[in-house]
Amino acid sequence: MAMVPSTRNIILAFGGFILLAVFLPFLFGLGLFAHVIPAFPMIPLLYLYWAGLYLYKGVKHLQKASIEGETIRWYKQPDLMVVPASGFLFIDLLLVLLIPDQPNYILKLCTFILLAALALGFFIYSLILRWQQHI
Repeated sequence: MAMVPSTRNIILAFGGFILLAVFLPFLFGLGLFAHVIPAFPMIPLLYLYWAGLYLYKGVKHLQKASIEGETIRWYKQPDLMVVPASGFLFIDLLLVLLIPDQPNYILKLCTFILLAALALGFFIYSLILRWQQHI
């Protein structure tokens, strides 16, 4: 017998998709803004704060599941997959803000692209997990 999703689950799934669909471009836009205008060196701390919130949310979900007798692997938890993505973006912005432009341009560009690709991969994986768990 197929499980029919309830209205509450559909609303929660839609809210999660909207949350990530709104905040992900917002955070990437803030990152771009920090690259263009170096007067905002506190923007990387926003990524760290965001990662902390998702880490707290993911750990609470794992604790709740273990109390109910379920086991959820940490890599199957969408909230915990946002944490390394935010960490990669935090490191990426710190590299951009702290490494001087001219002498290390190629190294800086390569690490920026690598960390941005890793962050994007983790965000996409998080969206896929969220979509799979709410359907």
